[in-house]
Amino acid sequence: MKTHILDSWAVMAFFKKEAAHLKIKTILDTAASGKLRLIMSVINLAEVYYKLYRRVGKLEAQKSIASLMRVPIEIIPASDSLIFEAAEIKAVYPIAFGDCFAAAVAKREKGAILTGDPEFRKLKMIVKIEWL
Repeated sequence: MKTHILDSWAVMAFFKKEAAHLKIKTILDTAASGKLRLIMSVINLAEVYYKLYRRVGKLEAQKSIASLMRVPIEIIPASDSLIFEAAEIKAVYPIAFGDCFAAAVAKREKGAILTGDPEFRKLKMIVKIEWL
């Protein structure tokens, strides 16, 4: 089964109904049918939550996260080993620390990051990326 890592960019594009949102919906539906493994770092999930909180308020942010969690997404905790792996990526590549967590999960789980965030171009030599 194919494994994909959700970046906060992808989830926010879905919630904001940006150009990639239909592609992301198809991916979420495929995961819901059991044909795709979706993974997300708790750090990236927290990014989505604070961005939604700022945009639509606490209650709507909570509702959005709850609806997202109905899809079978494995949430990877921020263990010490994951934190230091993300920190090592950050030490070498000038990208946002949250993106480093998505990259660390992608490396560990051998999955492709789902994103449209151009910062990930800097990581194309160390992780697989599926551009949305």
